[in-house]
Amino acid sequence: MQTSRAFITLDALRGIAALAVISWHGGRLFGDHGAFTAAILAVDLFFILSGFVLTHAYEKRLHAGMSVASFVRMRLIRLYPLYLLGFLIAGAAVALRIYAEAREGSAELGLAALLNALMLPNPALGAPPFLFHFNFPAWSLFFELIANVLFALFGARLSLRQLAIVVALCGAALIAITLRNNSFDMGASWRTFDGGLARSMFGFFAGVLLYRLRDRFAFTARLQSNVMVCVLALVTIATFLPRFAMDGARPSPELMLFLAMAAYPTLILFAARYEPGARLLPICSWLGVASYAAYVLHVPLHSLGGIVAHMLADTRLEDHAPLSGFAFIVVIGLMAWVADKYWDRPIRAFLSQRFLPARTPPTAPELSPQN
Repeated sequence: MQTSRAFITLDALRGIAALAVISWHGGRLFGDHGAFTAAILAVDLFFILSGFVLTHAYEKRLHAGMSVASFVRMRLIRLYPLYLLGFLIAGAAVALRIYAEAREGSAELGLAALLNALMLPNPALGAPPFLFHFNFPAWSLFFELIANVLFALFGARLSLRQLAIVVALCGAALIAITLRNNSFDMGASWRTFDGGLARSMFGFFAGVLLYRLRDRFAFTARLQSNVMVCVLALVTIATFLPRFAMDGARPSPELMLFLAMAAYPTLILFAARYEPGARLLPICSWLGVASYAAYVLHVPLHSLGGIVAHMLADTRLEDHAPLSGFAFIVVIGLMAWVADKYWDRPIRAFLSQRFLPARTPPTAPELSPQN
């Protein structure tokens, strides 16, 4: 029987999802656009995981009197240090590109830099007009924080029935917006802002509802099984590979909706019940630790590596595929470990000691989303 408060298997699934996103965004480094044609669903998995584990970590504390301001400070301390590192790397890449192309910056770019540094979306800039010009995957963190604030304001206090109604309404909105756009790839740009909001609200509050249902129906026994953990990991990987249902380059919107709204909640409900044994525990734990750093750093590192390769050797990273792809995965893994140990943890410990009550531990909750 597993008695730990941590959800190590959920950590592992989050790490697998982060790797799928990295493979998709860096697909041309492998000589193609990646096998994970449905990797955009990783964000929906992140949102559901976030709602589930934040309910586990904070709901009782919010009921006991934790203020919204304290909760938001804790979330910012968890998310911002690595976000800032990603922004700084992306800023270096942008500055080098401007220098290499002998062009000047602009007021719009400066405003985007200022807003992005504050974890706020920039005005429409570029094509497509990403919410976060410097590090476009950060759109999910922005919506994550919106969901977190709403959870602290009222979500944690909703009855089970009220919560089910909220999830149903958000789900209906997500279905309608997806079918209207005929695409599930929503949230990163201003054109699909409403879709990103619907994805985050449905996913996060579905995670809250899952935790409540798990608690209500006593589905809380923790079992140790390496076999089940491996099965759940393989199922997660399979959801990012649905080529069998494609007409073109992406799975159909209807299939994406099914996976995000039905398959992932079921997967998480089962994964929360099983924990790895001693052999798998270090791997699963590492995947959880590295997942957020890998997610928030991979695009800036890709951009910086590309511009440096062009400036120093007049070559593109894609020209060296697939070796460049495998090298990129290794670099991301090393950077995630270094960033966690020498950047994120020390900064969070300092900020926690400075801005949080003494009784609050300086480390993060068991499974911090993105995450």
